[in-house]
Amino acid sequence: MTRMAPQPIRMSEQLDRGGAAGTPRERQDSWQVSKAALPDRCTIQTRTLAADTFGSQVETWTSTYPAVACRLMGATAGFGGERIFAARLINQADYLLVVAYEQSLSVTDRIANVTGPDGAIRDAGPFEILAVGKALSERAATQAMLRRVT
Repeated sequence: MTRMAPQPIRMSEQLDRGGAAGTPRERQDSWQVSKAALPDRCTIQTRTLAADTFGSQVETWTSTYPAVACRLMGATAGFGGERIFAARLINQADYLLVVAYEQSLSVTDRIANVTGPDGAIRDAGPFEILAVGKALSERAATQAMLRRVT
């Protein structure tokens, strides 16, 4: 009896066989679950500085990522006040925002126009991003601590 050497498997074949990323059905089910977990939509704005007619720096906000799937959660017991999040001491965070893991999000950005699943505005904001942390479990989500801009 002759043994054959194992043949290398291409990544596409591995995925089709239910490899690292699961079967096509499992990937579809996972996508449906993540869509249900992020029912809201928000706009991520980035800051730009421009000189006015006197040469002073003026801050403006551009809606860089509109209609981003997210979940906005308000402050709950034990949520507000000081806490350490993403290796940073946070004071008075009022909200927690969850977006997809691969979504670009930074403490230099801000959040505006959060709408619910029905399209109605839940909160126009804007919200300052105090800290951003990546969830470690399966690279499923990015979390941000927010405070309303007054």
